[in-house]
Amino acid sequence: MAHFVKIGNRYFYIETKAKQNWLKAKESCRELGGYLASIKSEEEFAELDQKLIKPEHYWLGINDMDNEGKFVSDASGKTATFLPWQSKQPDNFRNNEDCVNISSIAYLRKTMNDLPCEEEHYFICQFDNKI
Repeated sequence: MAHFVKIGNRYFYIETKAKQNWLKAKESCRELGGYLASIKSEEEFAELDQKLIKPEHYWLGINDMDNEGKFVSDASGKTATFLPWQSKQPDNFRNNEDCVNISSIAYLRKTMNDLPCEEEHYFICQFDNKI
């Protein structure tokens, strides 16, 4: 838990040095003792958003790899319930967008988007396996 910091009521790690594809980011979170993050509420999202200092995209632990349109949390295996999508998202562009990200780029803040899992981005881990 050494890498995780308390943000709101839970512990998170925000990777800002090495960009990775979604599967590698998932492995990196597990190696740290956590999971790619799922966000549980607007309040938690706002608290996390304040910590995203680089204008970049960040992987979350939400995907619809197994069932298109059914977004599940990698940490819990349950259906993700807090999904504040960007306008006209998710769109599964070119039938190749199964992994969810958030962004600290000004006009995209506090929204989620689906992107190709092969893209490399920073990522956010959570310590628990909830949500």
